Amino acid sequence: MRQLLTAADFAVKSIEARESVRGFASPQMLVRYSEASSFGNLLAHLPVEFRPSAREVIGRALAALAAPDGTISQSSRRMVAIAVRR
Repeated sequence: MRQLLTAADFAVKSIEARESVRGFASPQMLVRYSEASSFGNLLAHLPVEFRPSAREVIGRALAALAAPDGTISQSSRRMVAIAVRR
């Protein structure tokens, strides 16, 4: 990231990885969030008629990871860069 920013004529002030955790009421809600946050691309490679069953399969797999109350969390890491154009 530093090399890309420098090559694009930016002065890098900081680059850091930030952790985040999102909670969902159910595995199905996590699947819906994942579809929405990927602009619909999560299952776009599948024919439309297979997508509902794919959602169910993913939901069942996620249910195995859910807390006893059915909630599930998703942790992620993102890179945040602060740079100034020279």
